[in-house]
Amino acid sequence: MAVEVGMGYVSIVPEVEGFAAELQRQVTGPAENAGQDAGGAAGEGFTGKMGGVLKGGLAAVGIAAAALLTKGFMDALDQTRIDGRIQASLGSTPAEAKRYGEAAGQLYAHGITESVEEAASAISGVMRSGILPPDATNAQIEEITGKVANLSDVFELDLGQTSNAVGQILKNGLAKDGSEALDILTAGMQRMGPRADDMADTFNEYSTKFRDLGLSAADAMGLMSQGLQAGARDTDTVADALKEFQIRATDGSTASAEAYKAIGLNAEEMTRKIAAGGPGAKAGLQQVLDGIKAIKEPAEQNAAAVGLFGTKAEDLGQALFAIDPSTAVKALGDTAGAATNMGDALHNNAASKIEQFKRTLETGVTNFIGNSVLPPLISLASTVGSVLGPALSTARTVVGGSSGRLPRGPAGSR
Repeated sequence: MAVEVGMGYVSIVPEVEGFAAELQRQVTGPAENAGQDAGGAAGEGFTGKMGGVLKGGLAAVGIAAAALLTKGFMDALDQTRIDGRIQASLGSTPAEAKRYGEAAGQLYAHGITESVEEAASAISGVMRSGILPPDATNAQIEEITGKVANLSDVFELDLGQTSNAVGQILKNGLAKDGSEALDILTAGMQRMGPRADDMADTFNEYSTKFRDLGLSAADAMGLMSQGLQAGARDTDTVADALKEFQIRATDGSTASAEAYKAIGLNAEEMTRKIAAGGPGAKAGLQQVLDGIKAIKEPAEQNAAAVGLFGTKAEDLGQALFAIDPSTAVKALGDTAGAATNMGDALHNNAASKIEQFKRTLETGVTNFIGNSVLPPLISLASTVGSVLGPALSTARTVVGGSSGRLPRGPAGSR
């Protein structure tokens, strides 16, 4: 199929280029004359000439190329609809929407998505999630959207939720940019397995609490990985325990004060330290966990854990004692380039390369028709509506006004 498409494209390019030029000349010239002749001889001349152009053009390109031309024409029309949907979803200008649409076409051509429509939805999700600024280059849009789409595809995650998770990580300052956030999410999913399927939901829900505790995305991911390795049910359970700790550690309650005392820490000092957030809060979490682990008597240890982690300490069980902020990032391992490497593994194979070749040629034809063939046709439609339309309306009025006064024939005639 790819070879046939390639041959068709190679053969169609010179003919379609000439066809488009002739189409532009035929539309522009007769349109001007049509304004003078009110759709008379010029319209007839245009029709005759265009018939020849169409017949000659399609005959010249051959059956295979003509089929490709037809598909490209329909795809070009679909592209205008896709651009419109992008504009509607983002509230962007037509020019911006067209640029995003071109980026969507490239994502499809490179085999990242199964359709241009899917690529457009992915781009819309990325832009609305705040992962990239509106003035991001097409290269940046394709890179980040491609990584989001790959992550969603490989681990069967909801595309919108995945985009939102990256957006939440960035809005809460847990990663320096979208690439780092996606590397961390990719590495986490690869290391934790199916029990991490709720990862996107977890970062959507708890990123603000991770920030309050002074944790980066890598810290949070490492803690969740430690918890799951020690038997925690899922990432939500670990994250919920961290949230409960942040609340109880700063609430100034009697239960929290007693728990602090049990592990040898000053309640007022620790409350201020953790409530301030940042590195101090992270250090406070470390102190509390180390203090709980140091308690030898199981009942006392459990009471101190519940006092500062609530019932989530019971949900985690022994997995709580495997959580260690000082080693979390190291335990997660090197995450740099994880999303890129996953994409390379996914798309750098013979079958993918052939599919990319075919799609690139299809996209080339579609873009050429959209940029060179459709504009003169749209111009023609506008001319017919603005120039020939009034002339036809006048003709109908004249005919309608005289229809009641048509002369009668001789008596007895029918």
